[in-house]
Amino acid sequence: MSNNLFLSLERDLITFLIALFFILVIISLSEILLKKNKLSSNAIRKLVHVIIGGVASFTPYIFISNIPQIFLAILFMIVNFFATNNNFLKGIHSIKRKSYGTIFFPFSFLTLSIFFWNYQSYFLLSFLILSLSDPIASLVGENLKSSDKFYIFHDKKTIQGSTSFFIVSFIILFVGSSFTMTISLASKIFFSIFVSLGATIAEASSSKGSENFSIPIISILF
Repeated sequence: MSNNLFLSLERDLITFLIALFFILVIISLSEILLKKNKLSSNAIRKLVHVIIGGVASFTPYIFISNIPQIFLAILFMIVNFFATNNNFLKGIHSIKRKSYGTIFFPFSFLTLSIFFWNYQSYFLLSFLILSLSDPIASLVGENLKSSDKFYIFHDKKTIQGSTSFFIVSFIILFVGSSFTMTISLASKIFFSIFVSLGATIAEASSSKGSENFSIPIISILF
């Protein structure tokens, strides 16, 4: 029993170090790309969001315990807090509007890791919605020459962006549930529409980067 526990801790430690190294490499590359003007700061932020978020979505299937995830989340909440307030790590923090998205991101990861660790498929799908649907919706809303804008709170949203968010979320949920859940086709369709609707409302009503917390939390609760 103790030997199995030791092996589990050892495996998680190795995985944790690999994950930490991977994140540091991605952040370093974002800084290099920004300094060399290879991509815009906005494109770099979204790319980092997709890569790190996509990998983070699968961590319940990678780690044996949630302790490494909790530690990673707290570590990067602290780093991002100081980076936001001291103007460094511009590759992921360079944004014109006031946003705390890089703090909300690890905070939502921390919350899911603590309270929903045993719900692997829900964790996966909820964080994938944040990682993929959100940046795609943002790209659509920002790049359409003619878009219908609306405000719920502080941040500007677009009908086209929200529609894109709903569609991508539906695809993630429908395809993902096909692999992770044993439910009927009708149930999958209802499940995908229901959760996508909740996530879309969370995204549309967000402000100052709070969607990085509200999207996965509302999604997993729905």
